Amino acid sequence: MPNKRRIQVAIYHRGALSLSDNRSILGPAAFHWGFIITPKHPHNLDCQAYDVSDGVSLDPVSGEDLNPDRNWLFRSKSNVDIFHHDRLIGRILIGKVPSWVPRERLERILKEVKMPVRGVEPAQNCVSWTMDAIQALQDKGVLGRFDRGVFLERALAFADSCLVDLKPGCFWDYTAALASSST
Repeated sequence: MPNKRRIQVAIYHRGALSLSDNRSILGPAAFHWGFIITPKHPHNLDCQAYDVSDGVSLDPVSGEDLNPDRNWLFRSKSNVDIFHHDRLIGRILIGKVPSWVPRERLERILKEVKMPVRGVEPAQNCVSWTMDAIQALQDKGVLGRFDRGVFLERALAFADSCLVDLKPGCFWDYTAALASSST
């Protein structure tokens, strides 16, 4: 297959929340999670990023906070440079986008995933949204099936290893790990 786009889970550092006792207390939520869609051989500004956030959202002109109530918002960003992002600590390849799925459809699937809800148990956040989005992509035939619970455990261990090394471009091909475990 030529240059199919890749679906990757992106894991971002959250400052002090990703370290020491905070890391142990918060579990997967010690990191910010989302998706990056890349070409086969990414370079410069040719990737798209998708995530949800309940953080500050500043108006680029006025500097006003557009999210004062800290609601969960879906975010889509084009022209992402995955090699020069100060908080991106790791990427995990979980599949290739089928040729019949245009960018708009992929974004629509992600946008339709239910936003996290505050004050419920288990806690909902960007991690639960990412896991729900993986389920939605699997249900729509965009991603192959795999156990999301096992993936979450392994992805968290991977994120921890990326923090130790702190090397740019920390990458794991989970699809290869799945293929080798099924043989």
